[in-house]
Amino acid sequence: MSRETHDWLSTMTRIGDTDRRGEAWHYREGDNNHFPGAVPVEEVRKLILPWEPIETPDYITVPATAEEYAKAEDQREVNGAILRDGDKYVRIVQLKQYKAIVASGKPEHAYSVPSGSYAIHGYEEWLVKNVQNLIDDEVHISSAGLLEGGAVAWVELALSETHTVADFPFRPHLLGFTSVNGKYKTSYGRKIQAVVCDNTLHVASREEGQTISFKHTKNSVPRIQDARTALGLIVETADDFEAELKDLLDWPVPSRVFGRYLDLAVPMVNDDDSPLEGAALTRAENKREKMAGMWRNDERVAPWAGTAFGVLQLANTFFHHERGIKGTTIRPERNMISAISGETAKNDMDTLTMLAKVSAH
Repeated sequence: MSRETHDWLSTMTRIGDTDRRGEAWHYREGDNNHFPGAVPVEEVRKLILPWEPIETPDYITVPATAEEYAKAEDQREVNGAILRDGDKYVRIVQLKQYKAIVASGKPEHAYSVPSGSYAIHGYEEWLVKNVQNLIDDEVHISSAGLLEGGAVAWVELALSETHTVADFPFRPHLLGFTSVNGKYKTSYGRKIQAVVCDNTLHVASREEGQTISFKHTKNSVPRIQDARTALGLIVETADDFEAELKDLLDWPVPSRVFGRYLDLAVPMVNDDDSPLEGAALTRAENKREKMAGMWRNDERVAPWAGTAFGVLQLANTFFHHERGIKGTTIRPERNMISAISGETAKNDMDTLTMLAKVSAH
């Protein structure tokens, strides 16, 4: 683990239920960021509130003259003030159709410059107070954290109980998140955590009712207001996923079908059906070899090989732990962003769509 990864995990995340997350949770372990059971509400508050978003006016500077500077008598107002910048002069102008969103504890840290109609969903209201109302003896906070330099925040609610179907342990949870950089609506989404690999899975067979979302408008208010509602959503998630898991385990995937799936998932030809060459061919061969090896031998996949669920678990595990990292993003942060953005759910759905196509032959 790089120093950058370790520092981000230590300072920007809190991971609970580590005694029930399985062997792979340690890829999110930093210094003092983990709890064997529930993450205390006060820990979430202490983590998130220095990054609480607040609105400030948005200003730009435009050229001014020395004569204007000499005539400017009252410089107490920011808007319209003329300043000297070396041998140049600038006037400060407020852009009233825009606002700046900054972190309350770090005012020099700007999140975004949205339009004047944009409404902040504060972390305190939406991800501390609102979530606190959902906690009872059966529902607790299982993780929380900040992404993209504090511009995205999440809190995860889970049941204490781990469910198991066909030797596959899983934990249903409700993932609440919001952003102040314009990327994501405030949402509470139903998810599954695969204990064997600490992956996020989507309840893929049902699109409707997966997520409750709120636009960043002045009239939006949280509608999940009591623990019974949260408990009902999480229990429903467990029931839906258990039924779906049984269906996927009853869907046979013999070797010839798995080979056809690999041909779709990792094609050896270009879009015009010409054979891959050079580096592209090498990358495809390496990926196919890695996935085939996981199918046969990886404990996160191999127990369910020969079934559609094995294919889903293979694709999901590769998506979380094996695909490359671009730029400065680190794997744990990238995986959380994928869960929030819906990229993980899309990957799961694409996998089952490809499998259905090759199984029909």
